[in-house]
Amino acid sequence: MSPSCWRMMLSDHAAQAVGRKRANYRAFHRPKQPTVQHRDDVWRCSTVRFSFTLGASLLQIRTQLHDTHPDFQPHPSAVLEYVYQDDYLLVLNKPAGLLAVPGRGAAKQDSLATRVQAEFPDALVVHRLDMATSGLMVFARGELMQRRLSQLFREHGMEKRYIARVAGQLVNVSGEIALALRSDWENRPKQCVDIAEGKPSLTRYRMLAYDARAHSSRVELAPVTGRTHQLRVHLAAIGHPILGDALYGDSDAAPRLLLHASMLSFIHPHTGQPLCCHSQPAF
Repeated sequence: MSPSCWRMMLSDHAAQAVGRKRANYRAFHRPKQPTVQHRDDVWRCSTVRFSFTLGASLLQIRTQLHDTHPDFQPHPSAVLEYVYQDDYLLVLNKPAGLLAVPGRGAAKQDSLATRVQAEFPDALVVHRLDMATSGLMVFARGELMQRRLSQLFREHGMEKRYIARVAGQLVNVSGEIALALRSDWENRPKQCVDIAEGKPSLTRYRMLAYDARAHSSRVELAPVTGRTHQLRVHLAAIGHPILGDALYGDSDAAPRLLLHASMLSFIHPHTGQPLCCHSQPAF
């Protein structure tokens, strides 16, 4: 079959990827839904990936089957844990193992977003957490509030804190990790450090406690930027991967990824009053 015929079979997104200079891109079909946005770490659970390379005169298409990601452990249905709610926004505690937004396929439609929208049809996604991460997520009620909350995230008006348990003992009690990150195209959905071509990324940390018997540290993390998997990659890069991290560390070190979004603080877009929500991790 000629290259032109192959291109007709691909989605628009894939066709654009083929025309670019990089030799190897992944393309995914991304179904649109009116109230739920999708994210890269959900697509990692897809069973088939496509990669494209241009030879001298031949377009080669390779497919590769992938097992479900080890972090994918659908959380059983449970009562939603609301930390804060009013007529304009909702803040909930997401359990580990539950998708933040739906993935592809009928088996991955259960998510925090779909559960919330079953109770509040006007709830819209503003940000996301990795499936393996637990903790605070905020939802907007209506498009106007979604735009205003999204603006807070873009302009760093949303202060966030995470609690994690990491391998080893940090040399410094507090500090910063400033390592540029980019997608690891050969190992999607992983991200990697790339000082030359990565996007500037900054994480501040503070060690809360050290467990000598387990040789692990409890740390508070403050992401200044919001890159995909930023906290996980940064901690692994300095030799202290988060326990239970199947992508960047040792999945056997803990029964789950020990990362929890513990605090969200921002100015309420409607009332103009400070709002600070807290959630303690189960680990």
